[in-house]
Amino acid sequence: EDTEDSYTDSHDTEKQDAVTTSQGQEEPEYPDIVFDTEVIAGEPGEPMRINWNPYKLPALFSEAGEEYGEGALDFIKALINHRNTVSFSSLEVMKAVEDNIFAGFPLSALASVTFDAESLSAVFDYRYQRDEHLRKVTEFKERVESIIAETLLFGDDECIAALLLYHWISSEVDYFTHAYEQWQTNAYYALMNGESICYGFAEAYSYLLLQVGIRAEVLFLERRSDGAEHAWCVIT
Repeated sequence: EDTEDSYTDSHDTEKQDAVTTSQGQEEPEYPDIVFDTEVIAGEPGEPMRINWNPYKLPALFSEAGEEYGEGALDFIKALINHRNTVSFSSLEVMKAVEDNIFAGFPLSALASVTFDAESLSAVFDYRYQRDEHLRKVTEFKERVESIIAETLLFGDDECIAALLLYHWISSEVDYFTHAYEQWQTNAYYALMNGESICYGFAEAYSYLLLQVGIRAEVLFLERRSDGAEHAWCVIT
């Protein structure tokens, strides 16, 4: 079954045949988590129910070319499934994923990643063991779906949906007023913990927009007042 089309909350953690990574480490070969990403239909006025689609972002990214889209998809699959490494077809694809997908995919907060130009691979160092990691993936899925259902109705046009999601972000996420770690500044922390900085706000907003089919991206621009870099969400 195609991993882009269905999802199950049951995670088979039984160890299978080991495979050898590019670093010479043996990695258990677990079955991929399977997602149901089918678009749900509903009557106008009903709460908008969606199936979280982790591949929404590479769907936009793939417009740069099939090779780039496949690289983004492989990276996200590896991260979701707690793989140790993922390989890329070229240095250009690897750099594109590093610069665009790693920074823009909320679950990147669950791991630090080293991109190795020599082996054309990304090596993941996870913050949690596999079972806990998969639980957090499921919790994030449920969180995104619940935010959409609580905020939007079937039949809302794109303008209304964008305004309502903006209102949710601005009312439910607070700006950090204390010290924070770098990994706490993205959409994952904003949506799951209700705190972040400008980048987390912009990324969380753009990610929710993508989940309901509204094209958006995060841009970094300098403020004229002081020259400091600031993150903005642009609806495209």
